[in-house]
Amino acid sequence: MTMPPLSEKDWMHQVTDLASKLGWYYLHIRAGMTADSWRTPISGPLGKGFPDLLLVRPRDVRILALELKRDGAKATPDQLAVLEILAASGMETGVYAPAQFDALLAVLR
Repeated sequence: MTMPPLSEKDWMHQVTDLASKLGWYYLHIRAGMTADSWRTPISGPLGKGFPDLLLVRPRDVRILALELKRDGAKATPDQLAVLEILAASGMETGVYAPAQFDALLAVLR
Protein backbone atom coordinates (compact mmCIF):
# COMPACT_ATOMS: atom_id res chain seq x y z
CA MET A 1 0.00 0.00 0.00
CA THR A 2 1.35 3.43 -0.97
CA MET A 3 0.85 6.33 1.41
CA PRO A 4 -0.62 9.50 -0.09
CA PRO A 5 1.74 12.48 -0.24
CA LEU A 6 1.87 14.55 2.91
CA SER A 7 0.15 17.92 2.56
CA GLU A 8 2.02 21.10 3.47
CA LYS A 9 -0.42 21.61 6.36
CA ASP A 10 0.22 18.13 7.78
CA TRP A 11 3.98 18.58 7.27
CA MET A 12 3.76 21.85 9.20
CA HIS A 13 2.04 20.07 12.09
CA GLN A 14 4.70 17.36 12.16
CA VAL A 15 7.52 19.91 12.16
CA THR A 16 5.98 22.11 14.85
CA ASP A 17 5.22 19.10 17.07
CA LEU A 18 8.79 17.85 16.70
CA ALA A 19 10.28 21.30 17.23
CA SER A 20 8.24 21.82 20.39
CA LYS A 21 9.41 18.47 21.78
CA LEU A 22 13.01 19.52 21.11
CA GLY A 23 12.66 22.80 23.01
CA TRP A 24 11.92 25.21 20.16
CA TYR A 25 9.37 28.03 20.28
CA TYR A 26 7.83 28.88 16.95
CA LEU A 27 5.90 31.52 15.06
CA HIS A 28 3.73 30.68 12.07
CA ILE A 29 1.70 33.44 10.43
CA ARG A 30 -1.35 31.90 8.83
CA ALA A 31 -3.19 33.32 5.88
CA GLY A 32 -6.74 34.49 6.46
CA MET A 33 -9.70 34.55 4.10
CA THR A 34 -10.87 37.97 2.97
CA ALA A 35 -13.96 38.69 0.89
CA ASP A 36 -11.94 38.03 -2.27
CA SER A 37 -9.12 35.60 -1.48
CA TRP A 38 -6.60 34.30 1.04
CA ARG A 39 -4.23 36.99 2.38
CA THR A 40 -1.34 36.94 4.82
CA PRO A 41 -1.26 40.13 6.90
CA ILE A 42 2.45 40.90 6.60
CA SER A 43 3.85 44.05 5.05
CA GLY A 44 7.29 45.44 4.35
CA PRO A 45 10.14 44.30 2.14
CA LEU A 46 10.29 40.86 3.79
CA GLY A 47 6.53 40.35 3.78
CA LYS A 48 6.19 38.74 0.38
CA GLY A 49 8.05 35.47 0.73
CA PHE A 50 8.44 35.43 4.53
CA PRO A 51 9.19 31.85 5.69
CA ASP A 52 6.54 29.52 7.05
CA LEU A 53 8.22 29.14 10.42
CA LEU A 54 10.42 31.21 12.65
CA LEU A 55 11.87 29.00 15.40
CA VAL A 56 13.77 30.15 18.49
CA ARG A 57 15.60 28.00 21.03
CA PRO A 58 16.95 30.18 23.84
CA ARG A 59 19.05 27.49 25.52
CA ASP A 60 21.56 27.49 22.68
CA VAL A 61 20.74 30.95 21.26
CA ARG A 62 19.52 29.77 17.86
CA ILE A 63 16.99 31.23 15.46
CA LEU A 64 15.84 29.34 12.39
CA ALA A 65 13.74 30.51 9.46
CA LEU A 66 12.21 27.56 7.61
CA GLU A 67 10.20 27.29 4.44
CA LEU A 68 8.22 24.05 4.36
CA LYS A 69 7.13 22.44 1.11
CA ARG A 70 5.32 19.28 0.15
CA ASP A 71 7.49 16.76 -1.66
CA GLY A 72 8.20 17.89 -5.20
CA ALA A 73 7.29 21.55 -4.59
CA LYS A 74 9.86 24.33 -4.87
CA ALA A 75 10.28 27.57 -2.96
CA THR A 76 9.26 30.65 -4.93
CA PRO A 77 11.80 33.28 -5.99
CA ASP A 78 10.35 35.65 -3.34
CA GLN A 79 10.74 32.99 -0.64
CA LEU A 80 14.32 32.25 -1.67
CA ALA A 81 15.16 35.97 -1.72
CA VAL A 82 13.88 36.47 1.84
CA LEU A 83 15.76 33.39 3.07
CA GLU A 84 18.91 34.75 1.43
CA ILE A 85 18.50 38.10 3.20
CA LEU A 86 17.92 36.39 6.55
CA ALA A 87 20.92 34.09 6.03
CA ALA A 88 23.12 37.07 5.12
CA SER A 89 22.07 38.57 8.46
CA GLY A 90 23.35 35.49 10.30
CA MET A 91 20.13 33.54 10.70
CA GLU A 92 20.00 29.82 10.01
CA THR A 93 17.60 29.14 7.14
CA GLY A 94 16.39 26.21 5.09
CA VAL A 95 13.76 24.76 2.80
CA TYR A 96 12.52 21.31 3.78
CA ALA A 97 10.02 18.78 2.45
CA PRO A 98 8.92 15.52 4.11
CA ALA A 99 11.52 13.57 2.10
CA GLN A 100 14.19 15.61 3.93
CA PHE A 101 12.95 14.70 7.41
CA ASP A 102 16.31 13.28 8.56
CA ALA A 103 18.17 16.42 7.49
CA LEU A 104 15.64 18.63 9.29
CA LEU A 105 15.82 16.48 12.40
CA ALA A 106 19.61 16.93 12.45
CA VAL A 107 19.17 20.72 12.25
CA LEU A 108 16.58 20.80 15.03
CA ARG A 109 18.67 18.68 17.39
